[in-house]
Amino acid sequence: MHEGVLITKRRLLLKASAVMPDQLKGYKIFQKAISDYHNTYIVLHSPADVAAISPTDPPAQGPARLAQLVRQVVMLPGSSNSHALQAEQDARKSMQTKDYTSAITALKYAVSIDAIFSRAWIELGLTYAASKDKSSTLDALQKAVEADPKQALPYKMLAFNYMFLGNQDNAIVTWQRLQSIAPDDPDVAQYLGALYMEQKRYPDAASLLESAVKANPSNAYALMMLGTVRLRSHNTGEGLDAFHKALENDSSALMLNNVAYELAEAGTNLTEALGYSQRSVKEEEERSQKVDLENIQKDDLQLPSTFSAYWDTLGWIYFKMGDLARAESYLNSAWQLRQDGLVGDHLGQVYEKEQKLPAARHTYNLALEANPRLEETPSRMRNLAHVHLPKNQMSAGEELSQMRTIKLPAIIKGYASADFDVLIVASGKIEKANFSRGDELLRHAGESLEKAQFEEPFPPDSTARLIRSGKLSCSFNACSFVFYPLSVGALAAGYAQH
Repeated sequence: MHEGVLITKRRLLLKASAVMPDQLKGYKIFQKAISDYHNTYIVLHSPADVAAISPTDPPAQGPARLAQLVRQVVMLPGSSNSHALQAEQDARKSMQTKDYTSAITALKYAVSIDAIFSRAWIELGLTYAASKDKSSTLDALQKAVEADPKQALPYKMLAFNYMFLGNQDNAIVTWQRLQSIAPDDPDVAQYLGALYMEQKRYPDAASLLESAVKANPSNAYALMMLGTVRLRSHNTGEGLDAFHKALENDSSALMLNNVAYELAEAGTNLTEALGYSQRSVKEEEERSQKVDLENIQKDDLQLPSTFSAYWDTLGWIYFKMGDLARAESYLNSAWQLRQDGLVGDHLGQVYEKEQKLPAARHTYNLALEANPRLEETPSRMRNLAHVHLPKNQMSAGEELSQMRTIKLPAIIKGYASADFDVLIVASGKIEKANFSRGDELLRHAGESLEKAQFEEPFPPDSTARLIRSGKLSCSFNACSFVFYPLSVGALAAGYAQH
């Protein structure tokens, strides 16, 4: 163990360059032993007296928090039944090879002989989730709660899955059940409070968040959420006070962006909001200068989503200030990059204000395709029902896909496909493209991508450097490169980046 990281080292010395026919059987046994050892599932337990996350650390949000919870599953109590434990181990080995069918079979056997094996129920739910079986996922996680009703983690896993499926009512009920057994759990205040805010239940949200801030006055995220609730309840002075205290404790780019966005939404202190937003964008631009296509880090892959959110905030502030040209520039860049429905709605409002009515209606339609749950966009479209659009247009879904597509001339004589990582620089052009995996025929096709006629519309003077991934597909006549959609797994409450 070094600084919290488990490091294993292995040394394999090859003493022969070939295997003789009479050695083949022994070699296969040896090969399997090495493979089994390499794939051993190691369960790590944190000491009980050491918190997994420091109370002063910024709380993870949305999918990142769910990932933290998933890592904590192995710390739950095991089973007193050795056969159930063995079935669980078998399932884990199957999961490593993505053999979900075998993993599900093993875990179902584990819980059939130990119905109160909550950990196995959760693992079964996660396996169903990996195999895209939403109904069985929820059923297994509900069984995990019933198996150990005093354990907090099963409630959280169930609540998060409801949230990501957009089922706010059941998510609220689940968080409330957890609240009854663990009223001081910080996740309850954060996520139940966010859900109350989404449903405009501001008194309920305020009560929860005030308690969280009282328990931990340095909890910047709870302060930011409390400021949001107060602002939306038209208690502007108290809201600003909470925001300022939040920024005293955490002046990160994310916090600056969140506060700026809420000020813009409320249409108050816009000059202050502009300063916060510009600072957040500048910080991320400086961070993006360190990205290296030869050594991609996990955080580098989050930058496109982050920039889209921060550009949206800055564009929205400019819109509220009446600077429509700057607003359109930033919002168009954010929309082209992430195709998030709310960003499209913002851009549509700019077009509408600029009297670009066909563009406004068209953008609203695309925004609804990207996010059918947008509440106010349908009414905006109805108000523009008199505006005529060109006939014989492609469908909204097709157009969203085309927005992520680069057309290229033929590279090879045949059919092939491969994934590439590309570095997009401030000019909006692909500076470098690296082969990731796929058909070897396309290994050197990166040069063609670097010469492609493509421009990602960055805002004026932006110095952002972004790494994106996509698939290059070729036939005899032409090739196309399609960027993979950015992951926007936001909370149902809307606090992934904003």
